[in-house]
Amino acid sequence: MKYIQKTISLFTRVFIFNSYAFAQYCDPTSSPGPGSSYMAGAYSSSYWAGSPTNGAPSNYPYYTNNIPFVAPFIMAQGGTYPLQILSGPSTVTFAAYIDFNGDFDFTDAGELIGQVSSASANQLNNIVFTVPVNAQLGLTRMRLRSGPVSYGPCGLSNFSEAEDYAVNITAGCYPYCFPSSPAVNLALYINSVSLGSINNTTGSNAYPVYGNFTNLSTNLTKGNSYNLVVGYGLFPGHAVAAWIDYNHNNVFSANEKIGEYLSVNSYDLIPFNFTVPASATNGTTLMRIRCGYNVGMDPCSGTTNGETEDYSINIVGGSSGSCNELFFSEYLEGSSNDKALELYNPSGTSISLAPYSIEVYNNGSLTPSTSFSLTGSLASNDVFVVANASASATILAQADATSSICQFNGNDAVALVKNGSIIDVIGEIGINPGASWSVGTGSTQDHTLVRNPGVTGPSGSWSTSQTQWTSYANNTTNLLGSNSSLCIPSSIDNLNPNTGITLSSNIVTDRLYVQIESRLLNEQYTIIDQTGRVALKGVFSQEQNSINCSGIANGVYFLKIETVSQTFKLIKQ
Repeated sequence: MKYIQKTISLFTRVFIFNSYAFAQYCDPTSSPGPGSSYMAGAYSSSYWAGSPTNGAPSNYPYYTNNIPFVAPFIMAQGGTYPLQILSGPSTVTFAAYIDFNGDFDFTDAGELIGQVSSASANQLNNIVFTVPVNAQLGLTRMRLRSGPVSYGPCGLSNFSEAEDYAVNITAGCYPYCFPSSPAVNLALYINSVSLGSINNTTGSNAYPVYGNFTNLSTNLTKGNSYNLVVGYGLFPGHAVAAWIDYNHNNVFSANEKIGEYLSVNSYDLIPFNFTVPASATNGTTLMRIRCGYNVGMDPCSGTTNGETEDYSINIVGGSSGSCNELFFSEYLEGSSNDKALELYNPSGTSISLAPYSIEVYNNGSLTPSTSFSLTGSLASNDVFVVANASASATILAQADATSSICQFNGNDAVALVKNGSIIDVIGEIGINPGASWSVGTGSTQDHTLVRNPGVTGPSGSWSTSQTQWTSYANNTTNLLGSNSSLCIPSSIDNLNPNTGITLSSNIVTDRLYVQIESRLLNEQYTIIDQTGRVALKGVFSQEQNSINCSGIANGVYFLKIETVSQTFKLIKQ
């Protein structure tokens, strides 16, 4: 199970309005009704789901089917999760069940996931359980039942309540250790987290024990320094620590602990100053923040009380880019079967394609609908094109392979996967945008998208990569099979000295410096973009010339001189 896919799963809010909501399960009945033996809410690692009926205890029905109205709890095969149930105003016994094999009952071994006997009134009660590795994928049902004693999942009971919720079982286990805390101290908590674009204040009660905020993300650049500020809660004298999984191996190593503070004061704002290692792996990874009693806190266990919060971090290359990992360089969603995907190797060496695959997630699916495993190798600064087998001859002439993955539509997310982890993505997995996602002046439907020349590596975050494309008209195919990335080695030594022209560099920021021979004085020059549109033009008035390029957008351009046959490629960044 890929991490960027699980992250999206935990925060999907897809409501279920289909026949599953009313599937035939046993009827939990109560006589005369729940009285005060009711549940005030339920929480798991996805979110808090309060009971839909509020008011006096007499207003609570003995059974509530929440499935048509409350988004499903997302859980993964093999994953360990907390379930917390808030009791009402009386001492009560709770039991929780999940139909893991999808046979419409709760009687199979392991489907009673936990029980709390004689829970005190108005108390948050903890159950920790593990989803079987062979649990049936897809939607199933969780039943919670409360009463003076344990009654089982079905049948008649006295003064009891039952609530049903949807659970969506996904493939693979949650890739990180689950941060355990056997008790809740509502005064020992993470109050707020601020880093880059993350600015999240939760207070003491929003997410007891564990808060999964991986729907919140910020970019961090390798080699740059940052200041993470954690707001602590009420109870003084305890520890706060933070980690970032820089190498994306789903383990928080000792050298990935960015800091720890001991004996913090009430409501302290705690600064963690850190520098992202130059060796950090690009893409989306996890940041974990913990507070608790213990000194020398680890990222997984060992806190008697406290809270843990997880966030997403997108690591990007430095100012010169990484140029060391494959990424999507072109996306073609044309008429009928004219569909293709292009991968680019920006590195200086050949890359084996064996660890890579391409996955397509249709119509907001959380799991791959189709996938294609790559083989062979891709040479330095070369592209690999996968096309629909029935595409036009122009597309097939550029194709290195054909596959059914190129039957995607504009509302299907496409992912580049390496060793089981998503490293680059087009669209947002788990989200159906309707017809398409917007990209610049176009969209992922009926357009060709070309990755901008300044992009030097993949991005597992669509919020980041969505801005990295240039949109072209439907059925634009002439750009397929080549690339104009900034990573392409280019040297002035390669320019033909017989032209009488020397450029200071073909990578331009503000000004392009051009030296010419005297015979080219008063020659007209033109700078055009890849579509042939004129961006700048002028006349060489002296042998040393400075062309102001600050007003043109970043991208690939070509310098043409009126009487010189050679065209010079420029990269504006």
